Amino acid sequence: MVKLPASGKYFIHLGDTTRHGGKEYAYRLRISQPQPDFALRLIPSRICIPSKGSAPVTVFAIRKDGFDGPIQLSCKDLPQGLQSPGATLAGQTRGRGAGR
Repeated sequence: MVKLPASGKYFIHLGDTTRHGGKEYAYRLRISQPQPDFALRLIPSRICIPSKGSAPVTVFAIRKDGFDGPIQLSCKDLPQGLQSPGATLAGQTRGRGAGR
């Protein structure tokens, strides 16, 4: 991310960090106002919980465009008998929890 003065002429050079780019590669450039947001990834993506057991999960937050706010984690519409205390990611990019 970069903040440029309002007026002026700018040149942008796009390239592959390993310098192996070419016509068969695709590049994406977005020029816009920041749109702070986040995406979540869970590991593992599928959980099998034994009766009266628990299963740990790791949640990764991919913070975009400078988003640094807290992220409230909770499970919605869990099957009867399952529960999760939820968690908050406050500035971190990773959290760990368990469901029962």
